[in-house]
Amino acid sequence: MDQYRAEFALQKIRLFSTRDARQQKEFRSYVSGLPAMIHMKGLGQAMAFCLSRNAAPYEFLYRVLSEWLCQNEHGRIYHDQGLDLMVALTQDTMSKYMSAQVEAQELLLFLKKFAVAYLDNNCNQQAGG
Repeated sequence: MDQYRAEFALQKIRLFSTRDARQQKEFRSYVSGLPAMIHMKGLGQAMAFCLSRNAAPYEFLYRVLSEWLCQNEHGRIYHDQGLDLMVALTQDTMSKYMSAQVEAQELLLFLKKFAVAYLDNNCNQQAGG
């Protein structure tokens, strides 16, 4: 399962690496802090926070987690709620909510590692000329 998470996370980080250096720096910061927010407040609160922010890195994080938990064949916890993670989190069982929270944390481990590995390098290259 970790291999599927890693592959998915790497694909998404590479996609985000085409953004400007400022957004990449913000994304690295946000993806590093999101696991703690999920741990303290829960996945639903953390995703609501991401949606409330008017910043592309937060929106991207929400979309990545939504895709993994609602659409991807390997990470999918929610099968019947279509494409929206917030609908799934608020309308399904507590058991699925807890499973989704654990799965989100597992995926975030890879997103954080790849963000540091790939986005740092891209930012340094862009800043250096």
